Amino acid sequence: MKNKNRFIFYFAVFFLFVILFVSFLYAAGVVRLILGSSSLFIILTPENTTYYFNQSEVNYTLGLNVSTAAEIVNYSYSLYDLRHNILVYSNISFLPNATFNAVRGSNRLEIFGVDSSNKLYNDSVIFFVFVNNSAPIILNMSDDFYACENNFFSLNFNASDIDEELYSFSLSPQFPSSPFYISSLGALNFTTFSYEIFSGNLNKDNAGGSNSGYHKYLETISVSDGEYADSRDINITVIEINNAPVIENIGVHTIWTRGKNTTFDYQVLVNDIEDGNQSSGDLTFDLIFNESQNKLFNISSNGTMNFTATNSTPVGVYYINVSVKDRGILTPHENIGLCGQNGSSISSYKQFSLTVTDENRPPKIIEYAPLSLVLAGSGDNMFYFNITSEDPDGTIPDVYWYVDDNMTFYYSGSFESEFYYNFGCGTSKVHTVRVRITDGELTDTQEWSVNVSTVACPKGVVSGGSGGGGGGGAPKKIDCTEKWGCKEWQVCNNLKKSFESRKIDLVTMTQIKARCIEFNWTDDESCGFQTRACEDINKCKSSLSSPGIVRECFFSENPSCNDNIKNCHNESCELLVDCGGPCSPCPTCSDGIQNQEEERVDCGGPCSLCKETPLPPEPKKPNKFLIAFSLLLFLVMLFLIVRLILRYYHLFDDSRIISGLGKRGRCYHEDCSEKKVYEYRSVSGNEVFKYKDFKGTRVVSCENHKPNGWIKSK
Repeated sequence: MKNKNRFIFYFAVFFLFVILFVSFLYAAGVVRLILGSSSLFIILTPENTTYYFNQSEVNYTLGLNVSTAAEIVNYSYSLYDLRHNILVYSNISFLPNATFNAVRGSNRLEIFGVDSSNKLYNDSVIFFVFVNNSAPIILNMSDDFYACENNFFSLNFNASDIDEELYSFSLSPQFPSSPFYISSLGALNFTTFSYEIFSGNLNKDNAGGSNSGYHKYLETISVSDGEYADSRDINITVIEINNAPVIENIGVHTIWTRGKNTTFDYQVLVNDIEDGNQSSGDLTFDLIFNESQNKLFNISSNGTMNFTATNSTPVGVYYINVSVKDRGILTPHENIGLCGQNGSSISSYKQFSLTVTDENRPPKIIEYAPLSLVLAGSGDNMFYFNITSEDPDGTIPDVYWYVDDNMTFYYSGSFESEFYYNFGCGTSKVHTVRVRITDGELTDTQEWSVNVSTVACPKGVVSGGSGGGGGGGAPKKIDCTEKWGCKEWQVCNNLKKSFESRKIDLVTMTQIKARCIEFNWTDDESCGFQTRACEDINKCKSSLSSPGIVRECFFSENPSCNDNIKNCHNESCELLVDCGGPCSPCPTCSDGIQNQEEERVDCGGPCSLCKETPLPPEPKKPNKFLIAFSLLLFLVMLFLIVRLILRYYHLFDDSRIISGLGKRGRCYHEDCSEKKVYEYRSVSGNEVFKYKDFKGTRVVSCENHKPNGWIKSK
């Protein structure tokens, strides 16, 4: 009994193994599954093999044939793209000995047949379509692009690779040699990839400097699949704009009509990127007083105001606007209109108040919030403060907000002011928040104590506080999206030597070593690492989406453009082995050179299919009969023309007399001894004559052959 149970157990295990093995072979396309009756139903073509096609072939057409002993009345097939796990065709009807179009890579074809009794038959096969690698293509790029100073530049472009293998991209030059970065935006579909060329906020230097008008950058965009590449040269012109003068806050001022503090003496501080500061002589100053008030004083060419009040000066608060005008761009770019201006001069204004009084009284903070002067909270809390002030003399005081004695926010022009502040993560201490108001002479203050407890910083967030304020309303949450741009990778460093000299820590060394093993760079001489610097152009003060700044590399002692290694040197990186970046450009399908196994210049091989050049039409064979006939006709016509000319000049030997050519007839013959010409006229005098052509024998004497009805002229 034991042996019997053991036999049943072993048989069940064996049977299960057979089922699993057959299932595996079926999944691999080796064993075909037949549904319905046991009648034969097998795919003859395509087979379970690899089919090879050239890059020039657009469709990958294969034969479709089935062998069956059943009487099939309806055939259909479905094709699956195993590489992308998608259904390409579904239940397509066909007849045996047909064809179909496969896809690149791994295919699974399922064929179904239904006989007259509605029985279903099925077979499937897995096969592979291999196509030689094709070069990538940068799609639809213009040559010229424009950017404006004080703006961010962004340009999206697409590249296509039918092999779906775009591995690298580059922009040369890039930051810091130019103000531009490049990054990948990901795949739009299986064969099309999107990229962005972008910059931070472009400054005056990026536009060539003051009054240069513009600066043009020649940039080379390249993409590579690891074997072939494509490149495009574009021009990015950064257009200079005219920046308005920036006037520093003047604030409120108070002077007396008597005593010591009677003089207002102040120089306006201005900075203009193109025209310098208040002392450059290139700025024009002016003062605008309120229409209802007298203009107490003027302003000098360097922005200085000087006025001394007397007992006769009207007291009150004077609201004064300072105007500063620059010169504009001297040589603006022709397309400066793209930047929203024409480069002409710009004026800036700054208002301040001057209080003239004979008895100054201090401003006061009459309301404030929070009422509690001792606060507590975590570092991620937003603390909110506000005040309301007044001044007996009517002066609107300036407001200064301080955090730990550091002036953080300034506000003017209103008796109400608010301030909000977030101390941030990673800090724990008692802070002070203080507000000070002033009329330019006298002040008032209010202070709060804030006990902040520590909050751990999320990964990538830098510790530190931030705040702001205004004249009323609730604080607004600041949204900042990181956008990282990176410089080129630096020269590869030897990992072992760098670790021994403590240029790299143990954790990073271990990670790089593991990556080197993945690429079979197992010896200490070849395993290296390289770094790059990246920055967030939006300056969010966080690093939640920061890119990597360290990677493995194959180390060589003296990297160059002829070491048969793809590496970085001379402040740039090669696109393919020893080409691109710091080396000569890589061959492409648009360089005007027949290279990289192209059939003709920039076509064939890894490039697009060469267009067939039509042969010139064969010259028609001459028709000998037509030539002979034309020659004969020419000779006859020549003879007649010559004969006519000779007759006209009476040199042709002919024995005829012509009449009816007018009122006179002429005859002439070479046999006339005197070679005279005899003329005749009509006896009747009738001007209408019938033509008579005498074709008799040779004329011996014209006199003997005169026409009837004609008499010799006298």
